[in-house]
This record gives sequence, structure tokens and C-alpha cells, in this order.
Amino acid sequence: MWKRSSLKILTIVVIVELILMSLNWFVDPFMKFRVNENLKYFYTYADERYIDSGIAKHMDYDTAVVGTSMVENFSITDVDQVMNVKSVKLPFSGGSGQEFNILLEHLLSQDKATTVIYGLDYFAYKNMVRDDGFKMSEPPFPREMYDDGFISNLKYLISYNTLKQTFNVLENSYYKQRSKSYQRAFCWYQDCRFNEEAVQNFWQDRNETDRKNKYNKKDFNFLALKKNFDINTLSIINAHKEIHFIIFLPPYSYLSWKHAYETGSLDNIIKFQEYVLRTLVQYGNVKVYDFQQEPFIYDLSNYKDLYHYSEKINHLILERIQANKNLVNKQNLEKHIKHLHNESIRYKTTPTPQGFDEEDEEE
Repeated sequence: MWKRSSLKILTIVVIVELILMSLNWFVDPFMKFRVNENLKYFYTYADERYIDSGIAKHMDYDTAVVGTSMVENFSITDVDQVMNVKSVKLPFSGGSGQEFNILLEHLLSQDKATTVIYGLDYFAYKNMVRDDGFKMSEPPFPREMYDDGFISNLKYLISYNTLKQTFNVLENSYYKQRSKSYQRAFCWYQDCRFNEEAVQNFWQDRNETDRKNKYNKKDFNFLALKKNFDINTLSIINAHKEIHFIIFLPPYSYLSWKHAYETGSLDNIIKFQEYVLRTLVQYGNVKVYDFQQEPFIYDLSNYKDLYHYSEKINHLILERIQANKNLVNKQNLEKHIKHLHNESIRYKTTPTPQGFDEEDEEE
């Protein structure tokens, strides 16, 4: 009797599991197997690490935009029109060098992209990672999404996270709820304020650990930055000489550099930027553009915090790249490096606007 009841329970469990797996396979909310044009998918920063793999596999494109939150506000329509390409956007908010290494290997194995536009965010190479090399994040990086093996596919189909998103997609599609258009996938600028007040609030709320120099020097150690870049990015460039890489250094606000100076990491970061520029200009399949010395980085109305700029700056970056402005090459490299170091001195000495520091308010 006991055995018969156990067998019935086991049979029911197996049947239910097979039904749920079949539902996950049919809806495929993260596009691991296909794109269903009749469904409304979600394109938010929370889903990027899951759905980017499917976008790379199943969308039609010749150009891919890759990077951290520094690329999230690029409109795909804008990229296509300004650059005269057919593009996809594959960001990882707060992504690490190793995560981008996996993404780029996956992307380029599809034999679709001839051009990669990569926002080279120095934060992606910092030393704040877990023992396995992945950035500390929750949930953990979904390795199974970037592998087509049987075990990875099975793990995807039985995942609770997949099932939860399956029901979200079905509900969104059935009720025809408005979901973010793929043309503006992963954009967040419409939810933010870009003005000096927002930057001021961020400046005053900076983490006290940062301000007391407790970990930034270790995180932004030059040798660690260099090693992560060499292993995770330079290796991709070396292995794919057939791909045209357009790499840009994002225009963080000048206060981000002043913050780096206060936390003792500015010199290491500038040294890393110099190494990146000197290295990349040697490659025939790479064009590197530097937007870190633009006058507009001193206009805080372009920012929501010390680092993140508005969609208008994203558009400006595309126009400058298309016009071949801000290009760093062998001919202007030394002049550019000298300017970079001069700017680092300016970052250190430029005062913060009145009212930005708590000390000013107390006076």
C-alpha cells in the first residue's frame, strides 16, 4: 500500500514537472531556444544577464553594443540611424570583465556581428569579485544561459526563475500590458532626474567606507585592473582579428574623478587608462575613443549621480564616433596622454560646487 501511494505521488510530481518544463520551453521567457513574436518579453536591467544570450543567438544584426550601465541608454533605433547599421544592445548593469568575456565569446560564436561597440568602464575590471572571478551579484551569473549542452538546457527548463518569468510574460502578453519596446530595451533615463541637485544628493550620501579609504586602493590596484583587462578583454580582441571593435571610454562627471582622488584610487585609474590607450592603438581592428576629457563632464545637469549621464550624451557619443571625433590613434596618443595627466591634476584641484559638502552646510 505504502509503495503504491509513493509511486502515485512520484508519478504526479513527474507529470507536473514535465508540464511546467514544457510550458517553460514553449514560452521560453529568456529566448534560449527561439524568439516568439506573439509574446511580450521584458527588457529590464534585472533580466539582462539572462536574456542577452538569447538576443545574441536569435536576433538579426551586424553590430552589437556591449557594456555596463554606461551603454544602457543607447536607443537601438538611434544606433542604427546614426551608425547606419543593424544593431542589438547587450548590457550587463555593473558587469565584470569576466562576465563580458563570456558574453563576447557567446556573441561572436554566432557569426553575425562584424562590429562590436564596447563601453570600456574601468569599474568592470576592479578587484571586487568572488573567488570564481565573477562579480559579486545576486542572483549569481547564469552560466547555463551561455551554454547549449543538455545539462544547461535542463537546468534552464526546471528553473524556478524561468517559471516565474514564464508566468510574467504570459500575463503581460494576455492582458496586452505595455512593456518596454525592444528599441529602447534596458533604458532607464525616463525614470531619473539629471540635474545638479540629484548629483549633490548623491555626493553627500556617498558611502562612508569610500570616504575613509578602506577598500578603494585595493579594488583599483593597477596590476589587478591590468590583469583583468588583459585576460578578459584583450584576449577577445586578439582572438577575433576579423571583428571591428569600436571601444570608447565613457564620460563620467568630473566629480567621479574627484571622488576617486579622495579615496586614493585616482592615480591607479589614470595609469590604467593610459595602459588601455597605449595598448589598443596598436591594433588594426580597434578604434578607441576617449570622452573623459570633454567640457560637458563639468556640467552636472548632464548627470544623475557622479557617473551616469543622460541619453543626450549617449546620442552625442554616437555622433562623435560616426564623425571620427575623440579618436585616439598613434599620431595623437602622446598628446592625448599628456592631456589626460593634466586633467587628472585639474580633477584634484577643482573645488566642488558650493553646498556639496556637509562641511559647507555647517558653515
